[in-house]
Amino acid sequence: MTGKSKQFSLAIVCILCVTLLVSCTAKPFNTLEKFARAYSDLDYNAMIECVDPQVMDTLLETLSLFSGNKTDRAVQLAVLSLCGDYMSHSAKAYWNEQGIRATMTVKEISTAIDGDKATVTAEFTISWSNGDVETWLDTVHMVRIDGKWYITLSIF
Repeated sequence: MTGKSKQFSLAIVCILCVTLLVSCTAKPFNTLEKFARAYSDLDYNAMIECVDPQVMDTLLETLSLFSGNKTDRAVQLAVLSLCGDYMSHSAKAYWNEQGIRATMTVKEISTAIDGDKATVTAEFTISWSNGDVETWLDTVHMVRIDGKWYITLSIF
């Protein structure tokens, strides 16, 4: 094998490894874990990033109907981000005043993937710093857009 063919073979192996790694890590459940961490951190922007952009577009369109102000997408996203920052700050201040914190964890029960759609059944647990614990099972609908999984409200 010549030096060039070894380099080409090595490049192919590297590409295959990266592709395999990306496909193995891009799971619908990972989005639910990210959402749970964001909930625990009271990071509303990170929670919003877990939601299907089309759902967010619909929400923004609905809000613009009530305000009577149609703005471009960049302005809408900036407003949504500011709202997320405000809600994060307000929630942190409120829970700090109460002396209580909540931590969400999520455990995967099952996942069914059909192309770019998935349903994830998971056990959600919220543990409050005062010792209270809430646990429930839920099935979450997911959609993959450009290789990334999002929580969606559409039922398929």
